[in-house]
Amino acid sequence: MKNQLVREISKKKYREIHIQIIPEAYETPKTFTKKIAHHLHQYHARVIRATFFGALTEKNKTISQLENQLSKIDFPVSWIEGDNCGDAFINGVYILAVSGIEIKRLYHHRKPVGSAFQTEDATFCYLGGLYSDPGLSPSQQAENILNTTENLLNQVGLSFDNTIRTWFYLDDILDWYGDFNRVRTGFFKKHDIFNKLVPSSTGIEGSNPAGSKVALELTAIKPKNEKFSIERLRSPLQCSAEDYGSSFSRAIRYSDGEHSYITVSGTASIGPEGDILHAKALWKQMEVTFQAVHEILKSRDFAFEDAVRAYAYCKDKQYSRAFYDYLKTAGLDDKISFICSENKVCWEELLFEIELDVVKNV
Repeated sequence: MKNQLVREISKKKYREIHIQIIPEAYETPKTFTKKIAHHLHQYHARVIRATFFGALTEKNKTISQLENQLSKIDFPVSWIEGDNCGDAFINGVYILAVSGIEIKRLYHHRKPVGSAFQTEDATFCYLGGLYSDPGLSPSQQAENILNTTENLLNQVGLSFDNTIRTWFYLDDILDWYGDFNRVRTGFFKKHDIFNKLVPSSTGIEGSNPAGSKVALELTAIKPKNEKFSIERLRSPLQCSAEDYGSSFSRAIRYSDGEHSYITVSGTASIGPEGDILHAKALWKQMEVTFQAVHEILKSRDFAFEDAVRAYAYCKDKQYSRAFYDYLKTAGLDDKISFICSENKVCWEELLFEIELDVVKNV
């Protein structure tokens, strides 16, 4: 499988750069962050948001090395713990960056947790590195972080209504996923989200440096004209997640008239009736998962090769061997790069999950 996925999306007035890198087994935090900095300097790009997957013990030295390379870290950084699915010191990083456009930073407790910018057609806001108050109960933490996102979005003229994508990394997910869903559903009802746009989402296990029960990333877009379109996509092979109490869309497609995007939610082996398929069969679960995502992409003439970001979550890091074998069998190992990390999925019987973003010219 490719260890690097770097793609530039050239707009009329700015550039969007997607950088996803999996470190080699021999790499150190210094050599790895030097590679990141090289790409950013090459494109004269500023980071919108960075997401690292790896042991929390590697965070401080990695971020310190990155700061040395960039002189300053003034952008949101999420560090999600996931045991290594390879021989490298961490599982990998995904960075969204832009060049040629002015960025506004958003702060929470004096830390950068958001980046926003405007084009002629829309306002964009990306949140990350946002953690709940660890002194609260898990349910209160979920409510707290959702209310915080609303306040942050309001600072740039947006609201949760404009959210198209969320990531919730939940510590001890299997202990309180039901409670989390109830809080999220209550928040959506309060803000009338079910009658507007239900965002695509990922809910996965993941500890964080703050010791919070919830870490959040979020993407919000507010169109300024009819040129910019946003739509909710159904999964041809799966029911709506709302049918079994999870408040998210399977995928969201959006277009600025130049490029078309799909952000696919965390997808696992769920059938058309909302039931878990092949509860104890890892390979079968991978087949169902990839086929479900393939059909979503195919419904809008996309393919896996259009990916700019791709994560794979394994309940046990040993499952990653089968995952890499599956990519080869499916003929995808030289077409797409996945950051693979050990993170439990939201239900005990689910062994595997993937998510990705794809982009192509209109």
